[in-house]
Amino acid sequence: MNNKAKLIQLIHVAKREMALDDETYRAALSGVCGKNSCKNLSLSELHQVLEHFKRTGFKMRSKKVNNRISPLSSEPVKAAEIRVIRALWIDMAQSGLLSDSSEAALDRWVYRMSKVRHVGWLNGKQAVKVLEALKKWDARLMAKWLDEHLGTNYQAKLKHGTLSYSLMLKRFAKGKQVYKERQNAE
Repeated sequence: MNNKAKLIQLIHVAKREMALDDETYRAALSGVCGKNSCKNLSLSELHQVLEHFKRTGFKMRSKKVNNRISPLSSEPVKAAEIRVIRALWIDMAQSGLLSDSSEAALDRWVYRMSKVRHVGWLNGKQAVKVLEALKKWDARLMAKWLDEHLGTNYQAKLKHGTLSYSLMLKRFAKGKQVYKERQNAE
């Protein structure tokens, strides 16, 4: 994509994010450059329009670049539990329980639990401790989701220790299925 196309794209993003109707948008273009269409603007005019939108409230956001990805599951690890930790993290994200499923987010969580900066650096004892903490957190998130979406009372049952993690996994899978069926019925 060339520079002009990128600027036009940014201007259209500004239009959308500032919730400008077509008439207001074209009036802004006309007021800044005397033309009512981006395709008729030069590069310097496009820059002027973008600067105008920035001055009037448009906030440009940079794309978050996360180059770290999980290693292949066939790569060697210090402790077998590390593979399980990563798999559970990915499963939690796919279930909608995590907002950030990245390897960097996992490393931040692991650091809070173990003071080890990278999940791959955990030794066997640390990995077991982190895995157990992750399973408890996962169970709490599943219980919260079920209570909020289906009106169950699993959070209280977890607090009293009457639900195991494996039973919570089964209940969550069934609850997601019931919720999906209810949504389709509506």
